[in-house]
Amino acid sequence: MPNQWGSDTVSVGAFQQRVSTAGSAVNSAGGSAAGLFGDSVRKWLALRSVLSSDSTQASETSEKPSGQLSETLSEPPSQPKILKRPDRVVGLKRWTGLILNIKDDLLTVELTPTDHEGPTFYTEFDLSLLAPDEAIAQAGDIVYLTTRFVQASSGYSTVTTQLRLRRTGQWSEKEVADITKLASRYATYFDDVE
Repeated sequence: MPNQWGSDTVSVGAFQQRVSTAGSAVNSAGGSAAGLFGDSVRKWLALRSVLSSDSTQASETSEKPSGQLSETLSEPPSQPKILKRPDRVVGLKRWTGLILNIKDDLLTVELTPTDHEGPTFYTEFDLSLLAPDEAIAQAGDIVYLTTRFVQASSGYSTVTTQLRLRRTGQWSEKEVADITKLASRYATYFDDVE
């Protein structure tokens, strides 16, 4: 059955060209609808422009647009989510360090690799890197340095480094006495070893 434009079927693109200025721009010779909008967004825009065109052209005596249509067009249709490759940790290196000195908000540390081959070396760090433990750090304390190599979904790589102070446990006097007693008992096993 022919419609008001004289054709049996009307495609969304043709519908946009006749009714919507946005559709005309998208369907012009220089524009590409596939590059700008997905099919469901183009359909939503076309139906939305018909609804607004109907409401501006309607007189008080003419039939109002369907309420159901305006309810379904209040939100654009949901697009399928584009799956993005998550950021990935592509490398990790760890060192254990001994604080040798703290002076002028710098700490000097002797670092030894714990998970890879490499030399022991000395370096300095800003004391604020140990936050929130910088106030209790002192020479002789142990620190851990961890470096992560992260490849972002964009392809760029970043390196993050974390320095943290080893925290000792909270031991009661009884626990320390029990551990000392157990260690003394185990030490007797080695008395006969030459």
